[in-house]
Amino acid sequence: YYNLIVSSTSGTLGGNVTTTNDLTVNTGKTLALSTYNANVSSSLANSGTVTQTSGTVTITGTGGTVGASGGSTILYNLTIDGALVTLGENVTTTNNLTVNSGKTLDLATFNANVSSSLTNTGGALTQTSGTVTMSGTGNLGGGTTNISALIVSGATTLAGNVTASSTVNISGTLSGAGKTLTLTGTGTPLTISGTFNANTSTVAYWGSTAIIATGTYYNLIVSSTSGTLGGNVT
Repeated sequence: YYNLIVSSTSGTLGGNVTTTNDLTVNTGKTLALSTYNANVSSSLANSGTVTQTSGTVTITGTGGTVGASGGSTILYNLTIDGALVTLGENVTTTNNLTVNSGKTLDLATFNANVSSSLTNTGGALTQTSGTVTMSGTGNLGGGTTNISALIVSGATTLAGNVTASSTVNISGTLSGAGKTLTLTGTGTPLTISGTFNANTSTVAYWGSTAIIATGTYYNLIVSSTSGTLGGNVT
């Protein structure tokens, strides 16, 4: 298809689909991708509901968006293979979110909920505000990964350096794996109620004021104008 518009109350894919421009789901309508793949050259403009049991949605164009205001987008795998793709609403993947080498995903002000890995294979991941939630077992990072807030409620291993401009909340397990976690937020940018496995990693506080989280670090860098221990640190 060039443009595919779903204005049915309930539509279901019967096989893999490619659009050389947009795939649009109108407000109040539902598209079940089922177990199939959708390759979209421009935007997945979903103002309704999109679900996927397995398979992959791949965005290949430049300047496209994923999601639209008011939409519910729950995919199995989402792969970004376009030069610049921007979220237009919150997105959930029940498996992996992948940003391919040389490609950019701008989360803008929206949330990304990832049940397995958020893999950046040499591209760029950016976020102005909003939260990335890692809820399952998998990896995070690679390439340039600059996000706003991070919640780790599953078991996540850093696969590359990650910068968080707001807060990082570890209620599950985060393994540093020799990578660098940079915190540029102020106040209490890191909260550990679960487990942080430092391995040979580095945690760097760069906010102008920062309370240093209680815990065990491998390398700890404080480059804040004013840093204060929030408890015992090793």
